[in-house]
Amino acid sequence: MVTEAPFPAGLNCYDIPASTKVEGFGGIRQGFKAGAADEYSHPLLLLSLLLVAAMTRAGADFTYLIVALIGAGVTGGLLYVVLTELFSSSSPSKIYGNAFEKCRIHPEVIGAFGEPIKAFGETTRRGRRQHVASTEYFKDGIKCLRLKFYISGSEPRLQGVVHVDLKENPESKKYEFQYIIVEVDTIPRRSIIVEDNRHMH
Repeated sequence: MVTEAPFPAGLNCYDIPASTKVEGFGGIRQGFKAGAADEYSHPLLLLSLLLVAAMTRAGADFTYLIVALIGAGVTGGLLYVVLTELFSSSSPSKIYGNAFEKCRIHPEVIGAFGEPIKAFGETTRRGRRQHVASTEYFKDGIKCLRLKFYISGSEPRLQGVVHVDLKENPESKKYEFQYIIVEVDTIPRRSIIVEDNRHMH
């Protein structure tokens, strides 16, 4: 009959009877068979079990580390893109804000639309207003940027389309306004020139 017992104090693996099962080592049980050859295999078996358990845990920890590093890299990349978009003077969002501010305080725009002036992007079929449309293009080897957004004021059912064109300065590598023109949605249509620097280039 096979009996079960833990290692007694002061007893090593060479003193375990051949009919005894060994408990412990992370819940692993291993029965030892009788025989002189098994007597020398006991410590090697126990050492192997410990090594397998250690390697399994190390492998899991290494996998978690790789996943954490990849996650940190992706998060850092997204954060860089967002911060660049928000704070770069050449980002479409920053340029849109500057162009709208010029329209918001322009006397003729205020007179046409009434205060307060509001700006928004394209409107979808569901009535949601999307981001401002922007297009990069090259003219005579110089990078340019074109934006379009909409404005409205206190005048009911009156909107305007704002056309913005910029050209990159070859020395400073920053965009400079070529023009900001507001098309007023009236009959007949009329345009308000907020800024026009085309004659300077």
